[in-house]
Amino acid sequence: MNRSLKEKLKQNIWITRKCRINASERLLSHARYIEILNVYYSIFVIILSLVSLTEQDNTLSIISLACSIALTISIIYANAAGYRERSLSLKQNYIELQLLLDQLSSIHDENKEIIMSISRQYAEMLKSSENHMPIDLYQLKASGVDADMTLSKKEKYGYYGQLAWRHLWRTILIFLPLAVAIFYFFKR
Repeated sequence: MNRSLKEKLKQNIWITRKCRINASERLLSHARYIEILNVYYSIFVIILSLVSLTEQDNTLSIISLACSIALTISIIYANAAGYRERSLSLKQNYIELQLLLDQLSSIHDENKEIIMSISRQYAEMLKSSENHMPIDLYQLKASGVDADMTLSKKEKYGYYGQLAWRHLWRTILIFLPLAVAIFYFFKR
């Protein structure tokens, strides 16, 4: 099927917009998780410090100090990564892309000059924001919203593998301090 320039542009903008929505949500999820993790680890370090004081345990005090340093570094990293700000930037971008889609819907296929103008605006918007990651496109394909876009076998393995890996790491990071504490107190 031979699609018009307008239809090709419309599909490209739509795909980019959906991928940017996915990327924005992914980054916001990372930001929330890191904030929760930092609070969780802060509480853990405070409890560890209190226990080391009451037990007069020098080894535990050194572990508490090392955990405090690691926590400080992770908070600095989280702030430097700017997940929340990047999410907001992508959100602004996908809102602007929606405006382009609305403009494109209101013109005729024959109006090549306006279509090319919208195409240039689209290119500028692509430059003005960070790009999404392949996992954001895979998420769009996996959602089954567009029948023309499906995950290949390789993409399925990559997508579901990345999801599993992310959940595994999040789970490990939640249970790691508890496992270490339990191990330490049973080993004593």
